[in-house]
Amino acid sequence: MPQKYLTRKQWAETYAGFGWEVFPLHRTVNSPNETPVVCSCKDGENCNNKGKHPRTKDGFKSATTDLDQINKWWDKWPVANIGIRCGEGSDLCAVDVDRRNDGDKTMEALIAKYGPPPKEGIVYTGNGVHHLFPFPRNVDHMPKTLGPGIDLQGEGSYIVAAGSRHFSGVQYRWANGSYRATVSDWVRIVVEGEGLDQVDEYPEVDPSKFKEPVTEDFEHAARSLDSARWNVQLAPKGTRNSQLNTEAYGMWGLVARGTLTDKEVWDTLKRAAQIAGLPDSEIDGVLERGRKAGHAKPRPLRSEAREGNEDEKPTVLVRQQLHEMGEESWACLCAPGTNLYQKLRQAVEIIEEPHSHSIQPVKTGGFTMMLDRIIDFKKKVKTKEGDFVEIDASPPERLIKGMLDRSDFPLPRLDTVIYCPTLRPDGSLVDRSGYDRRTRIFLVSNAEFPAIPDSPTREEASEALDVLIDIWCDFPFVEDFHKIAMASAVISLVCRQAIEGPVPLYAFTAGVAGTGKTLLADTVSMVAMGRVNSKQPISTDGTGEEVKKMILSQLRTGAAAILIDNVDATLKSPALDSMLTAWPEYTDRILGQSTAATVSTNTMWMASGNNMRFGGDLHRRVIPVVLQTDEENPELRRGFKHNPLLEHISDNRMSLVAAALTLGRYSMSVKTELVPLGSYEAWSKVARNGLYELTGLDIVEGQKAVREDTQAPVRGVFEALWAIYKAAKFVSNDVLEKVTSFENNDPNVEALKVALDELGVEESGKALGYFLRSKRDRNIGGIVLQKHLRQKRGSSWSMRKLT
Repeated sequence: MPQKYLTRKQWAETYAGFGWEVFPLHRTVNSPNETPVVCSCKDGENCNNKGKHPRTKDGFKSATTDLDQINKWWDKWPVANIGIRCGEGSDLCAVDVDRRNDGDKTMEALIAKYGPPPKEGIVYTGNGVHHLFPFPRNVDHMPKTLGPGIDLQGEGSYIVAAGSRHFSGVQYRWANGSYRATVSDWVRIVVEGEGLDQVDEYPEVDPSKFKEPVTEDFEHAARSLDSARWNVQLAPKGTRNSQLNTEAYGMWGLVARGTLTDKEVWDTLKRAAQIAGLPDSEIDGVLERGRKAGHAKPRPLRSEAREGNEDEKPTVLVRQQLHEMGEESWACLCAPGTNLYQKLRQAVEIIEEPHSHSIQPVKTGGFTMMLDRIIDFKKKVKTKEGDFVEIDASPPERLIKGMLDRSDFPLPRLDTVIYCPTLRPDGSLVDRSGYDRRTRIFLVSNAEFPAIPDSPTREEASEALDVLIDIWCDFPFVEDFHKIAMASAVISLVCRQAIEGPVPLYAFTAGVAGTGKTLLADTVSMVAMGRVNSKQPISTDGTGEEVKKMILSQLRTGAAAILIDNVDATLKSPALDSMLTAWPEYTDRILGQSTAATVSTNTMWMASGNNMRFGGDLHRRVIPVVLQTDEENPELRRGFKHNPLLEHISDNRMSLVAAALTLGRYSMSVKTELVPLGSYEAWSKVARNGLYELTGLDIVEGQKAVREDTQAPVRGVFEALWAIYKAAKFVSNDVLEKVTSFENNDPNVEALKVALDELGVEESGKALGYFLRSKRDRNIGGIVLQKHLRQKRGSSWSMRKLT
């Protein structure tokens, strides 16, 4: 269909069909030749980004390919412009050429050096063109610009799509009849070729002129960047450009000293400026100038500035302007040593307990004392002579309430506390004690760990695996891959921050008590955390309500790992199924309240129990580790190589952590032909693929036995229903009457009762109906359950046997 005949909704649906994530933008509401141009947002003709900024509250983060959501948006705003989120999610990046800022000249220079881009995937915009390409993965650094007048729109940005209207009245449209991105590698070639030769280099900083940063300097830099973000985001109109320039200059002064990275400063300040309402073209220019100026004049570090001024406290004047007092006080609290962070829309602090650390909301009393300790509050009073003097004051109660009663804080975000070095998603090492901004974790460790190879060889990885699996040499594993699964569990917990996705539940099970299943879980936490994990006993039930209650309460603590101990029945919970595939957050209702809470899901889950079974869809979310022994009293065994085992791990913990990190790095570098495990691709890359390459054993093999064990009673139900009804129709109440009747001696009915009991299906119409609906149209043992049109007595069912 010609471009001009497609509606905005049809364009949005088309792009979603390409796999591109779309969202609605504001539009211009006057005719093309009418002036002044008015945006549909509340700023109208004063808008600085007319027809280009998001209509949705979460901006481009709400972008989706879900057609139902897209229809809702464009039914509500039929002529909304269309935004497409760039980055890995859409597998899309755009070379944005702005003719007003010499983009054509820059493109000519790029063509002279790298050759022309393809003629496909071109969109004409109001001031230039977009060249659309697949997102280049595995590129070390994606620049924000390729030169004057050319922006590279990648992760964390978006474009206005063809089918939208520019504020000049020009329609965004595809060129050459091509409605798709090109498959060319032109962008990767340009990026890896470092753009144009004439791009300015940053001034080199002589490290010998400066002292090395210390932990205090890194913490202060992270808090300074958060403060800069808020200063830009809240800057009033007329001061936004100047404020952004000031903050960019200061932050790149810290980049020059090595306490911040170029990427995190650019991404943070650009996002803040976008929220403030500045257009992208203006933002990038200001940031580039600030980047150059900041690199030219490195900023003194916090530790240098504090020398000789340790006792000096910042002053805040008590006055009526509550907002100004609050911002000034928060700026003072962003200094290192305050131990303040934000989590779950609360200000929190890290509390040191006897054997661990916990993340707790800041209490009003403690917060008051912190303000009084860090800030010198003053108030002005009038003397008898009529002069005003400043005297000491206490923090006002209204100030304390106002500072704590908010949903977002100018504080670093904290997810969890860890106790050993870990890897970031790019494979870099987090080994400095304290807060790591990129992974949002706090590392508590003063130990010296062995060096980790930057690019481990196969031999180094094999040696590391031998070191690790020696821990479990005395355990009676059923299969060899169960022992390798133990190594995977340790790698998953130690390298959890490198896994950008969910992690399956590790389940330790045995036929009899005393075999060592809980000790297995303890070995995992002892390596990663230096202590055994706290146990979470739970009584499972047919509905999984006990599990659901526990999940949110445990995740809210920010624990690195959680062990569900002594599972006494079938572990089954829709909430657990959902949480184990949720990333990066999980939302559920708070117990006893009508409000919901959203929590981070970077916690690793484990479970232990005798003869554990798994209901629902849990079987594909579990990595089982199975022990088996013929001894009547396995707890009385003697002659262990490592005894006591946990003491052995504690004594050798540094080398064991180093082994896990080495294996994690090695696994991230290898390629295998393993079939991906749905929802757990990122986990496989770190904690599965490398182990398979080293041993030829796939730890996911254990799921086959779990799946068979899970489906056995379901197969029993299907076979019994076929034997009773054949192809005849029936309703759930008919089945219920048969299984609850004391006078029915049919062996098929008895088999049906046994199978339903094994599945934990209660003898009620509601429970039975839910079970039948959950198995509709599934092939179980060659029999398919079919649903028919509703009858007076409810939905009817029938069994169909496949030939």
